[in-house]
Amino acid sequence: MGYKSPIFFNYWELISHLSSTQEFYYALATEVDFYHCGSFYKYECRTKCPDELWQKRKHYNGKIVVLINESAISYAETLSMMFRIHGATLIGTPTAGSNGNVTKFNLPGEIQAWYSGLGFYYPDGTQMQRTGIIPDIEVYPTMDDIMAGRDEALEAAITFLNSN
Repeated sequence: MGYKSPIFFNYWELISHLSSTQEFYYALATEVDFYHCGSFYKYECRTKCPDELWQKRKHYNGKIVVLINESAISYAETLSMMFRIHGATLIGTPTAGSNGNVTKFNLPGEIQAWYSGLGFYYPDGTQMQRTGIIPDIEVYPTMDDIMAGRDEALEAAITFLNSN
């Protein structure tokens, strides 16, 4: 049967209520074409809600907010992109911009090297790696707020959710 990530399962438990389509396109990716040296190929990243979740879903039309910051990396960035596609408003600071598969190899001297062998882009082809997911509402914490224990992004989210 294979391993199913609890994150993937929980994602569909939630996204099935937000999406208006059972299958959707959320990103564009590029990979090395090993059969043609120096070439890459592009493909659309698509996902489909499992039938059993789709059939019992109750569609939600309210506001959705996702808080993001520079600590969001890789799969968290993919999820942020997916939530945005389904109408979520992203609030906070840009993410790390480090999405893509990780390839690891060993070098002499017991040195490990890691790199992303996958280019990852927004559905329209705009670069995501190195720039990160840019929030719809940018909120940067200040030193005073951090020292006072305030969370400006959370406060901005609450204000947004309470607005018309």
